[in-house]
Amino acid sequence: MFYARFAGLLLSFLLVAQWASAQSTLSGQVLDAQTRKPLEMANVFFANTTVGTPTDAQGNFTFPTLKPGSYTLVVSYLGYQLYKQTITVADAPQTFIIQLAPTINQLSEVVVRPHRNRPADYARFAQRFLGSSSFSKQCKIRNPDGVVVEYDAQKDVLTAYTPYQLQVDNEALGYRVTFYDLDFQVNYGQQTTYTDSQVSFQDLTPRNERQRRRWAENRQRAYQGSFMHFLRSVYHDEVDAAGFRVQRLRREVNQRRAWADTFMLTHSILGVRNRGLPMAVVHALREPPITSALSPEELPIDSLRRRAPPQTWLRFQGLMAVTYEGEEKDAMYQRLFPGPKTDSKTQRSVVRLRTPEAEVAAAGVVRTIGAVVTEGYWGFERVGELLPQDYQPPALELRMKR
Repeated sequence: MFYARFAGLLLSFLLVAQWASAQSTLSGQVLDAQTRKPLEMANVFFANTTVGTPTDAQGNFTFPTLKPGSYTLVVSYLGYQLYKQTITVADAPQTFIIQLAPTINQLSEVVVRPHRNRPADYARFAQRFLGSSSFSKQCKIRNPDGVVVEYDAQKDVLTAYTPYQLQVDNEALGYRVTFYDLDFQVNYGQQTTYTDSQVSFQDLTPRNERQRRRWAENRQRAYQGSFMHFLRSVYHDEVDAAGFRVQRLRREVNQRRAWADTFMLTHSILGVRNRGLPMAVVHALREPPITSALSPEELPIDSLRRRAPPQTWLRFQGLMAVTYEGEEKDAMYQRLFPGPKTDSKTQRSVVRLRTPEAEVAAAGVVRTIGAVVTEGYWGFERVGELLPQDYQPPALELRMKR
């Protein structure tokens, strides 16, 4: 088992080293689509990474050392529509001429300010958006007025969007995270959360060496066992070596609880008092409405994915339970969802597909938008644990010293 884990880590390290060694150059110019004048200080970045740069006085930008792969190129400039394009960076240099269209507000020279959020609605948004983990508690929204929040009491749905951008400082991981075109929705009735945004990461400046080390340790902690970690292990065929255990999960309606609920509903309609309920009903009402059962067999890698190199897809039916035992649960998770003490070192998540399959990139992200739903521990992790796609854990030799 140790040899398999060591071999998996070694393979991952070699793949990362090989990926990091190949580099390419991308450059371009950002112009006003109507006047063709260059736009200085436009923010050009690759979504969900720390790679970004402002344009110069002539609207020019350059990325001299890009790693080959598929990226979403994003350009942001106040008063203009957000530009985004999926590109493939190859070995040869590439040049782009990007034209930004002015927003309607700029064309009419009218500045429209978003209405002020109701404090209760904004508090709901901040809690659900940032999360409840120990790292989330160290996140702060820098511009609260940068988001418009609305709550529909009849539908029990909370929505939020950004007219321009929303900035969050994560003092636990040392990132300033900027969200563009944020589309956020919480359906409390269905207990689902949807988030879509173009995200940019910027490293914060540490106050001292101690804080720099703490950020590095916290980033590694956020990565270990994360959905990104799991997807990378699926892509590189390292699920077992990375410490993940995958099993099928079956959920069924608890027939005893359903019977007891029907019994109580009938009594309520008939106006019968609840005194002297049969003990069978009392016991059944204490049981969960849905029961879950884990298959004892671990799923092999080929039952989780479809691979046609260099592409990989998640592909499975039903529910998939993913267990990671390499790190303890967050203290806040254990407080919110108490369980047996012996289970404190087990992070368990549930994954299901909304489409027949979902493409996975080598960086550990799902390319098929809206295709994957996560529950359990991965559903608990939010902005507090959010890492850029270009994050790489410490090198193999550093891990082996621990």
